[in-house]
Amino acid sequence: MLVCWRTATRCPGDGLIASPCAPISPITTLPDEAPAASARRKSRSKPRSRAPSGASPNGISDCSIEFGNALATFYKEGTGVPKDAVQSVRLLQAAALAGNTAAQVEYAIALYNGTGTPKNEVAAVALLRKAARANNPIAQNRLAHVLVSGQGAPRDLVEAMKWHLIARTAGKGDLQLDEVLAQLPQADRTKAQDDARKWLGGGGQTANSSGGDNANANAAPGK
Repeated sequence: MLVCWRTATRCPGDGLIASPCAPISPITTLPDEAPAASARRKSRSKPRSRAPSGASPNGISDCSIEFGNALATFYKEGTGVPKDAVQSVRLLQAAALAGNTAAQVEYAIALYNGTGTPKNEVAAVALLRKAARANNPIAQNRLAHVLVSGQGAPRDLVEAMKWHLIARTAGKGDLQLDEVLAQLPQADRTKAQDDARKWLGGGGQTANSSGGDNANANAAPGK
């Protein structure tokens, strides 16, 4: 039986994180406490309307999500367990549904490429958009590649460059997308920069800055 390190909750023994971990049953009556005193104490307790600390808004513990993400990577790479793309995707899907943006990106890539799950480019792009809007730079970069290629979504170079510029301000540079940006007509390039600035909310980072992790540029949207 696996026990989550953060919330002391029991995870299913087979390692699947498709549902919230079951909490360990608390002691409701102290050994020397009379039943009447216990009843009075329970009557004074009020139900909580908020999710407990360490849980996502839908009630799934952060421990479950983190454990699922880690285990998905182990199955994907075959680290300590037999390599199993299907099992990896099942774990990623559970974490993605729980709202974890990193898992949404990885699950979207699996859907886009059909790795461990039936290929579904439309669903993959929808997940990438969701994670990109949640300010995940990797999702923004992958979405830009998709919009340049036109595979899974209509080709839109202006929107692609908007997401590229936003990701670049977070350090996710990409030489291939820089080349696409340089070849855009001036009017389209200006619109992409303006759209990126609006999305960034006029913060300290500028959309046309040269920042970026260009050494880590990605050659394809689904890699």
